[in-house]
Amino acid sequence: MLLRRPQFFIIARAAGCHVWIDPGRILFANRSLLAVHINDSHAPMRIHLPQPMDVTDLVAGREVARGARHFLIQNDIRRCTTFLYRLRRAAGPSGRIAVAAKRGEANDT
Repeated sequence: MLLRRPQFFIIARAAGCHVWIDPGRILFANRSLLAVHINDSHAPMRIHLPQPMDVTDLVAGREVARGARHFLIQNDIRRCTTFLYRLRRAAGPSGRIAVAAKRGEANDT
């Protein structure tokens, strides 16, 4: 029996695996770098972080979240766009929810 993508993610979450993003999205992550590619959607996208982190948009050069467990990429983005973020373990109190991350003009080239 082959598992479909949504079933696989349900099993992964139930097993305690960290799931960064909803199924069907393109994402690369390691300890200090996060890359998210938006291919076909303008819908806001919530990124779930494995621990409280400070997040910086590397293209726009600004802080997106501090001490956050997740952050939101807003819907003012263009299709076929890749976002690059620097991740750092948060130094302060943990568990805060980040303010929405917006990047409009930073991607206009």
